[in-house]
Amino acid sequence: MGKIHYDADNERGCKEFALEDKNELERNKDITPFFMAWRGECSFVQKVRNMENIGVAVGIVIDDYAESILNL
Repeated sequence: MGKIHYDADNERGCKEFALEDKNELERNKDITPFFMAWRGECSFVQKVRNMENIGVAVGIVIDDYAESILNL
């Protein structure tokens, strides 16, 4: 199991992640690095691409949007 990473300065994952984030992943030598970002402000595709660019194996998008699921 890998370690979970999070960038408080880019909490939604919409900007490219800093070199420090990539260096942290490499320094920890995670086999399966996980990275979390909050939902919103950009597409899921953009979030995942930004995560992939720093070598993340698993991207987790946290859904903090309240919505009814009763009438789907």
